[in-house]
Amino acid sequence: MAVSRISIPNVASINGPVTATQTLYLEYLVVAGGGGTVNQDYCGGAGAGGLLTGAFSNFSVNNVVSFGVGLGGVGVNGANTTFSSLTAIGGGVGGYGAVTPATSGGSGGGGSNAGNASQQPGGAGTAGQGFAGGAGSTTVDGAAGGGGGAGAVGTVGSGSLSSGTSGGGGNGVASSLNGSSSYYAGGGTGGRGTGGNTGTTALGGVTSNTDGLANTGGGAGGNALSGGPAKAIRTGGSGVIVLRMPEAFTATITGTNTFDTLTAGGYRSYRLLSGSGTVTIS
Repeated sequence: MAVSRISIPNVASINGPVTATQTLYLEYLVVAGGGGTVNQDYCGGAGAGGLLTGAFSNFSVNNVVSFGVGLGGVGVNGANTTFSSLTAIGGGVGGYGAVTPATSGGSGGGGSNAGNASQQPGGAGTAGQGFAGGAGSTTVDGAAGGGGGAGAVGTVGSGSLSSGTSGGGGNGVASSLNGSSSYYAGGGTGGRGTGGNTGTTALGGVTSNTDGLANTGGGAGGNALSGGPAKAIRTGGSGVIVLRMPEAFTATITGTNTFDTLTAGGYRSYRLLSGSGTVTIS
């Protein structure tokens, strides 16, 4: 029986070895530093640092990526946190006195109302990262608004400093990338006065005249009128980066920084707590 021969032309010619790029599914949480509050009367709560969470579906193995963890602001906006192409924006400062407005940020600071000034609005948040701060009370010399959080706007201050209620901070966002569910990036509570009431403390936030929670990006609590709780410059919570990958992979971290790691349930998590450097996953 005759055998047919079929000729197949060369489609391509490859010179040298073929190297495939290995990738992995890398989940992340990137939080900037929270805003601080100043040593002034009628101070709104500070805004939380911006929060970004998601995943790189095809993160390249052995790729060197830079990062930097933002500090909380000491009476100023918090510092940005960066990882690869991601940048979370630092939280805003609460407004104070008669005419000093709240600042914008990842989440905005709360507004104030003092003297003959009109109600001051909260600072704006950054789309996709956080929300605006709450406005100060419509009452002259009224209670201050709460700082915005990653999950909600800060609430508005109501009534006077002597009998009203300061605005609560906006709630943060829960994440379980580091093994257990915790809240990040809650806004700070606004300042109150003697006889006044303190607004509700946000999830992931703090009460009036209090530093933000470290490594959560929470905003600091606002100061009150003279005669209320002791005034002080307050610091926002420092930022954080959390990376979670399949347990088969490990990260090499270089630079000047601090970090910890957790292995559980088939995953390995790294929590970058401070400083800057590079991450290489292999």
